[in-house]
Amino acid sequence: MSEERVVLRVKDLDSLAVFHWYEILGEDPGANNQLRRIVKTRANTDKPKFICDSCGHKVYIRACSLGNGAHGYTFVHFSKDHPCIWQNKKSLSKKEVLIQAYNGKKESERHIEAKASIKQWLEKDGRFSETYTEKVKKGTGYSRYWRKPDVTTLYYGQPIFFEVQVSPTFDEVIFAREAFYQKERGPLFWIFYDFEPENARQMEKDCYYHNKGNVFSIDAESKAATLNSGRLTLTLHWIKSVYDQTTETLSEEWHKELIDIGDLLFDIETCKPFRYDAFRVKKNASEQMASHQAFLKKEKTRHAFEELVINSEYEVPDSNELSEFYKEFNIDPSLRIFDDERKRILAMLSARDGVNYFRANRREYKWLTNLVINHYNDQWSAFVDIARAYKNEQKFIQVDNKKLADFRKNGVEKFPQDESLYPIYAVIAANALYIQKRLKNTQLA
Repeated sequence: MSEERVVLRVKDLDSLAVFHWYEILGEDPGANNQLRRIVKTRANTDKPKFICDSCGHKVYIRACSLGNGAHGYTFVHFSKDHPCIWQNKKSLSKKEVLIQAYNGKKESERHIEAKASIKQWLEKDGRFSETYTEKVKKGTGYSRYWRKPDVTTLYYGQPIFFEVQVSPTFDEVIFAREAFYQKERGPLFWIFYDFEPENARQMEKDCYYHNKGNVFSIDAESKAATLNSGRLTLTLHWIKSVYDQTTETLSEEWHKELIDIGDLLFDIETCKPFRYDAFRVKKNASEQMASHQAFLKKEKTRHAFEELVINSEYEVPDSNELSEFYKEFNIDPSLRIFDDERKRILAMLSARDGVNYFRANRREYKWLTNLVINHYNDQWSAFVDIARAYKNEQKFIQVDNKKLADFRKNGVEKFPQDESLYPIYAVIAANALYIQKRLKNTQLA
């Protein structure tokens, strides 16, 4: 492809906005391929999606090799639309290209062999009937269009169609065939021969990216399975997206399995067969990644705040950590944490972690309990709730603590509870159900 045909800036006719090519074509090959189809399909109508910002002619998205099996994408002019910055040059017609691909023959020997094999397998499978090769399928209604699929058959009385693809073809051929069968509500199987994901050609990507990431292939394994079972069995390749929480990365992995045609699903809109919706799986994995990363961000913010409370000598100073904590957890930024409030929060962290953050000897549990009784009894309910929620109740509610016994005997209910710090407690001690309930009731009031 001549570099002069490349379009650097395009206008989106839906929004009338102008974009550089890299603002639209990102690194996600799935998204690029889906957009590629939309652009090419609309380019054949009077309502194109994109035009060249320089000359106003329609453009389309073309895949280009980057070497080592990698592909990139770019916008290009149609060869017939010259008046821009590039010149038309004589090239082979698409028919001539296909003739050269087949060494002058109408179709390759492998293609002929694959059609014959599929027909033979279908005829031996009792679920299929009326199986033909190269049978013309005419459009219904007033349609004048027709297609001649490689193999036509009835599956439990319903027509389905097979197109065997062993050599490269043009994207508009693929798109046109799929559009025809979709309109006729006929399931179309694209069958590849010995498909290898790592060596996938653009033509194959055009097929599987628009079939929920599913590829059907015939190979030695599927042939053996079909012959042994007497039921049509294909090799299914599909793209599975996986989010790894350890490395915090989202990856796409090809999975391979033998699939009986009876185990397939059919898309309601396109009628195309599939087993797994790879794009839904990717969406779920992406949502899982976003949720996990949001959780990690909250945990990092919470931990930074707790370190600030533990390491401060008096009041918690205004800082980026404090501001970020308030913002992340929707806490009123006017809430100041003076020394008294800091000690209350520190007592709750102690109850949660089962240590005494006030003393060098972290195991002085009775000392901390008495501190809360003497100076922060308006936080007693929260203190007990957190200690119980994190299984530290025995450390802080000691049976031999006389001060605690007297406090309970005199009536804990005599001491009104201050809930002003509960929004913070609810963050640092999410398992404390009493605090969560009280906070929720306050919000509803």
